[in-house]
Amino acid sequence: MYKIGDYIFNTKLAQIECPMGKCYELTSTPFALLTFLVENNDRLVNKRELILKVWKHEVSDSSINKMISELRSIFGDTAKDSRYIATRRKLGYRLVADVHPIEEHISHESPPLKSIINCSS
Repeated sequence: MYKIGDYIFNTKLAQIECPMGKCYELTSTPFALLTFLVENNDRLVNKRELILKVWKHEVSDSSINKMISELRSIFGDTAKDSRYIATRRKLGYRLVADVHPIEEHISHESPPLKSIINCSS
C-alpha cells in the first residue's frame, strides 16, 4: 500500500481510495501503469519503458495518453495543473505527488469480537 498525495493506493486490492472515502477499482493496465510509476517515482519514465513494462507489446501513443488521462481523472488531476502525474513533452511521465509506503500491521492476536445489537422490542 502507498499513500500518493491524499490518496491511498492499495496494491493488494488494485484500488485507489480517495480522501472522501470513494474507492476506484483498477483494471489490469491502469493498475500496472500506476504500480510502475510508483516504483519509479523518483524519475521520469519514457514511453518506451511504459510499453515494455506495462503493455509488453506495441501500443499507440494515444493508448498511453488515454490511460494516463484515466489515472489523472481519478486523482482529480489535469495535464495543465499536474499535482499527481506530470507530462514532459516528448520525454515521458513522472509521478510528482509525494509517495510514501504504508506498512500494513498484521496482528497475531485474536480478532476483535463483533458487537451484537438486539433490535427487538
